[in-house]
Amino acid sequence: MKTFKKFTICLMTVCLAFLSFTGCSLFELDTNKYYNQIVASYNNGKITVNMKELINGYYNFGNENYDNSGDATIEGLESTIKTLLDRKIFIEALKEGNASVNLDKITLTQKQINDAWQSVYDYINKEITSEETTLRKADDAEIPESEESSTDSHETYENQYSPYTKTYTYINGVLQKVVTNEEVVNHSIDVFQISESELAQKTESEKAKLALENFRKLYWNQTDSILYGSNTNTKSYSDEAFDNYIENLKNNETDKSLSKNTADVFYRELDRLFEVYIENAYLTAYQEQYSKACETITENEILETYKKMIETQIETYTTSSSAYTTAMTKEAASVYYHPNTSDWFKVSHILIKFSDTKQIETLKNQLNNNDISKENYNKQVEQIKNQTTVTERYYENGVLKYGNTYTAKQVLNMLTKAMEGKSYAEKMKIFNDYIYRFNMDDGVNNADTCYYIPTNPENDQMVESFANESRSLRQQGAGSISSSLVESTYGYHIVMYIGEITQLDYQSATLSSLNNIFINPFDEYASNGVTNGKTMLDVVIEQITKSNYANHEQALIEQIIGDRTITYYSNVYKSLLG
Repeated sequence: MKTFKKFTICLMTVCLAFLSFTGCSLFELDTNKYYNQIVASYNNGKITVNMKELINGYYNFGNENYDNSGDATIEGLESTIKTLLDRKIFIEALKEGNASVNLDKITLTQKQINDAWQSVYDYINKEITSEETTLRKADDAEIPESEESSTDSHETYENQYSPYTKTYTYINGVLQKVVTNEEVVNHSIDVFQISESELAQKTESEKAKLALENFRKLYWNQTDSILYGSNTNTKSYSDEAFDNYIENLKNNETDKSLSKNTADVFYRELDRLFEVYIENAYLTAYQEQYSKACETITENEILETYKKMIETQIETYTTSSSAYTTAMTKEAASVYYHPNTSDWFKVSHILIKFSDTKQIETLKNQLNNNDISKENYNKQVEQIKNQTTVTERYYENGVLKYGNTYTAKQVLNMLTKAMEGKSYAEKMKIFNDYIYRFNMDDGVNNADTCYYIPTNPENDQMVESFANESRSLRQQGAGSISSSLVESTYGYHIVMYIGEITQLDYQSATLSSLNNIFINPFDEYASNGVTNGKTMLDVVIEQITKSNYANHEQALIEQIIGDRTITYYSNVYKSLLG
């Protein structure tokens, strides 16, 4: 069974013990006794990896090795075990310090600790929301759009106005490292909301009860108006979902002699999740520390890395057209060499979402089931579409604000008029401005790259109406936009044909030329500071930084391990191979 695609990892990207094991087909699930079997140990058992961690790790990141049938391999399992052990060994060294390798103890800031707690709350809310969605779907009930996922939430657009954070700048022929001083702010986010002295007076059971109460009161993204514990016999979807979430936690602790009290179960999960996120915080803190202290990247290093990046893609894509097509459909932003530049071209768009896409889907189902007439369906859908509007967004003195509300047709008319008689560069500036003012597609604002459309419709990844309009605009020339609204299941699109793909001359590349190649073509023409600003120079520096850190991290771990023994219990983990 082939489960996940191959990808490169570093220790800070490893996310532990989050998967539910229901329905996994890598092996037949058994009891917790099976899960707790040790598959590897380090330093006489001071650090271990068990079967449950291995299974979860393999499904998360370790399945980069599999056989021709797509089944797990011993290499994949052992690679996963090594990554898990390395992570644990390194985190222990960061927490305690290690004089033998001149590694100082990492002390986390209050902000880093608070952020870890917030990540815990976010994860739990996501799990509960998933349970609630399942319940609502079973009853064919409306699924509320959470504030976090709302297409018009403040945070959604505020984040998309943020420019790319550069680690180096290249100005007037000088490559210089960016030094930042982050202000540490205490968000006062914690699970108990009481002082350390008050906390010391409480038993573990009392702490558990307090943790549960505070979560429900302060951090739970509850959607129903019926509150927990209210005097009613009706249980809300939110409460039912929370109860199911707790039951799932209890089921994960089957065969363990632990309290089944709801507060105690919840408290143990809080503790488990916090440990995961706080470990990530240690790894992140060290990586940032290393980044500030590491050697300066040289011009020669940048140019050599860039040349190797392009040459690797030339070798891959010229020998396999399918590899190139797959890369363009799945990760076009990382493709820098194109065997035939006319096979794909660049577009962007402004999406104005329908006011109620869920209701349209409901109406479609009713029509298919003959519950409503075609005439009634058309009338109701048209009403929904006519109600489709967007509120203008803009920044004033660094603060995101909202202006007037417009229909999709009004936005198209304003844009068409603004672009009349303008040059290509002027059209790019105008369209980019309209994207930030009106677009409701989260994948466009401040994106690293634009969208790529294939010349061959068989390779389409976009909806048909969008792709066909893009190919039609291509015939009209760069800078052309839709003359009428393009409708899809998402809403109304205004599409712009940006231009063709250009091949980069990697042989004669300089720092200056790399710094002038913007990954997103709009950045070259952006005005009013609304730009991502990521260049090919930034891409190469990212690659070097990640590679240098990964090599440094691995060398440091090997020094920490030294001559201490690592024992692998292959007779245990080989059982996963069937």
